[in-house]
Amino acid sequence: MSFEMFTRMGRGNKPALSIRKNGQFGLNSGAIEKFKLVEYGYVVLYFDKARKMIGLRPTVENEEYAQKLIVKKDCGSIGGKAFLDFYEIPYGEKVRKFELKWDESEKMMVAIIREK
Repeated sequence: MSFEMFTRMGRGNKPALSIRKNGQFGLNSGAIEKFKLVEYGYVVLYFDKARKMIGLRPTVENEEYAQKLIVKKDCGSIGGKAFLDFYEIPYGEKVRKFELKWDESEKMMVAIIREK
């Protein structure tokens, strides 16, 4: 038989970045799997003011300005309060979720954070 059983009930597979109420960034299971984030321990954060985009470049090195990437089971988190405060990106009222894509030219994950 060539059928494959679907076993991912209740979990989204589309990579997403969340800005949590406490100022942390959250990465869902889709992002962890698609971008193979268990292979990395850190990310370097970037911001494009003109396009309102957050960039996250995964790295295995604890290089200057890198943030610790914590991966537990099927989700991840990154401290983001200082970044969010610096760029005046709101958090605190509710969790905000954004689609996360890979930008091959920049070699990083990117999320457009413009409000719809």
